[in-house]
Amino acid sequence: MPWEKKGKNDQAEVIYAELHDHYPKHPGLLLNQGFGYLQSGDRQRAWHFLEATLRSCSNYGPAVRIMNRLQDVKSQSS
Repeated sequence: MPWEKKGKNDQAEVIYAELHDHYPKHPGLLLNQGFGYLQSGDRQRAWHFLEATLRSCSNYGPAVRIMNRLQDVKSQSS
């Protein structure tokens, strides 16, 4: 969702909470929320939702790719 990009994290949180009520553990929803946190600079929360995505669907390619990139960036900055 573009909400995070526009600095509307509070609005996004409300929308995500409602969507999670209807679609618990949906990998696409979890991925989008994680990606939103990543875009807003909150890597810790992003990682939490990316891990939740993989718990929901262990071979969900988009989450795997994003997590691999985050690990690469982390390794390069160490």
